[in-house]
Amino acid sequence: MKLSEYKQDYDALTGKASDVARQLSFAGIAIVWIFRSGEGTVVKLPVLLVIALTLFGVALLFDLLHYVVASAIWGWFHKQEERKISRPAEDPELDAPGWYNRPAIIFFTLKIAAVIVGYVVMLVFLSTTLSH
Repeated sequence: MKLSEYKQDYDALTGKASDVARQLSFAGIAIVWIFRSGEGTVVKLPVLLVIALTLFGVALLFDLLHYVVASAIWGWFHKQEERKISRPAEDPELDAPGWYNRPAIIFFTLKIAAVIVGYVVMLVFLSTTLSH
């Protein structure tokens, strides 16, 4: 395989992982909602479910930041390089600094970790609650 094909696979897989993490976060929020208690407008959640709910919310925030930060960095890079081109039809080969991807990778990793930890916390809650 060519190096560019590995990059295409990487992009496709991280995009799919992001989609799955987003869906799992929404599903986790729904599961927490099922286990709520309380009367009227007062909602009560056990501490473990509050932690899980917070982690799913944080995962969604990291999901947004993953794409916003990456698009801002690459949009800025493109604009800077575009200004250097003398003819609009030019499409030069460019090397971007490696650190440009780091913020997106950090948010991607944090997003996935938040979803996983959120489900671990939820499973702890479910195992202790359903075993009684």
